[in-house]
Amino acid sequence: MLKFFYERSDKLLEIKDEQFGIQLNELKDLVAEKIKHSKELYGELLNFFYVPFLNTFSVALKKLDEDSNKILDCTLRPAKSSTYKAEKKYPLYEVEREIKITIPLINGGPGIAYNVTSTIICNSELVVVDDELNLGDMRPGEFPFTLNVLIIEPVNEISFDVAIHWNIMGQVEEKALTFQCNIQSQDPNVNWGSLEYKEPYSTEIAEGDEFVGRKKKVAVLAKRLLKPRMQSSYITGQKRVGKTSLLHILAHREHPFWRNVNAYSVPS
Repeated sequence: MLKFFYERSDKLLEIKDEQFGIQLNELKDLVAEKIKHSKELYGELLNFFYVPFLNTFSVALKKLDEDSNKILDCTLRPAKSSTYKAEKKYPLYEVEREIKITIPLINGGPGIAYNVTSTIICNSELVVVDDELNLGDMRPGEFPFTLNVLIIEPVNEISFDVAIHWNIMGQVEEKALTFQCNIQSQDPNVNWGSLEYKEPYSTEIAEGDEFVGRKKKVAVLAKRLLKPRMQSSYITGQKRVGKTSLLHILAHREHPFWRNVNAYSVPS
């Protein structure tokens, strides 16, 4: 029987979701029941050892219950700051267009945020936005929060006051987060549709003054090449980001970038 209680307590401490509170209460009730009927179920000699163990175990469970907030507690926050300014710009000049704005939020854990809801107040009458959203349960980590916005009249910028509410298992009081979200419009004079078919990078190898912003990478690779036993390396990345240009510089030691090799502290 002692082994049973030890195994149940070990499994209980491994639980990180809503089952923790359920399993804890079941174990507390079981211990209380065993203590209550110990004289009926066990002999005097066994009770001499068993009942003190149950009493100590019961105290430990009560303490665990009190400390469970540390396991189940969680805090939601915007991924970057208390005022979220979207890096992406949106076509806020297109009347009657519905756009989706995604805001990254983070559950700092360690517990799960239950029944997460949002309330949105838009500070512009030129757009329509969802007033309330049910976001469900949020596990620890980053999760997207998406707003649907309908453009009524062209606008250069819109801002929202966002309130996020959630529950924590075992706690009666609801938790809340408030922050502001700012969205800017794309330039209406740019033909954004045509840009989708254009290549953003040149196909030419960057040489001389055209090769910029890669001093640290040149230093890292050059030091690997200059070791008594040259180490193998590989360069990877999406197309037209400068892989060939980087190799071209490494192949020409007269390039000024080679002077910077000793200027950086690069780990071996």
